[in-house]
Amino acid sequence: MIDLEKKDENLQYASMENMNFKLREIEHIKSSSNEWTLPLHFLESHLMLAVTSGQGWLTMDGRFIELRQGNAYFCSPGQLIEILVHSFDEQGCITSVSM
Repeated sequence: MIDLEKKDENLQYASMENMNFKLREIEHIKSSSNEWTLPLHFLESHLMLAVTSGQGWLTMDGRFIELRQGNAYFCSPGQLIEILVHSFDEQGCITSVSM
């Protein structure tokens, strides 16, 4: 039996398969308040988020995604995103990579 949801997910990223990216910026995010937010805005470039500790949420084009420690999340230019991360430790919470 074919998992149609998984097939659709694979097709979504197929267009990125042969792309090359140039790293423009990398940022390790730490906050003394144990909370970090990225206000609602449209992305101008690709963005990869690597959650190293803590938890939170990402809203991408109106879709709610729970951020979990140890996972990476990819966003494309033109997407409308908003991020809230909380409960991270002294190592920081997230690494943001602009490509």
